[in-house]
Amino acid sequence: ILNDDATFSVNDVTVTEPVSGTKTVRFTVSLSSTSSNEVRVSYRTTDGTARSTGSGSGPWNCSMIDFFPVSGTLPIPANATSGFVDVSVCGGDARGEPNQVFYLDLSAPVGTTIADARGVATIKDAFPSAPKLRLP
Repeated sequence: ILNDDATFSVNDVTVTEPVSGTKTVRFTVSLSSTSSNEVRVSYRTTDGTARSTGSGSGPWNCSMIDFFPVSGTLPIPANATSGFVDVSVCGGDARGEPNQVFYLDLSAPVGTTIADARGVATIKDAFPSAPKLRLP
């Protein structure tokens, strides 16, 4: 028995941290093939070494966090093969820091299954030639 049903996957992305303000990083959520019906998948960002929360109860701003968290449900219309999830990455923090990562996690598919449930976002430092910070 061959399974020819479409499955969800999400790509990995790399973005250079903006010097100031925010920059959008776009994840592509793909289907392995078209579906004759709309399908949906839930998504949410998850912290890695990059953080979406600061101390206290919030609200947080770019001086306290590395990216703004997102969550929701992404519909993919019938006969389409992809959709997008945008995340705002913050700039203006420490120079010379190592790359940081956060994740986009997929769950609760409707109308299909998930083949690759986690996309990795790598935030590269805006000042790669600056001396790296050293912790004691």
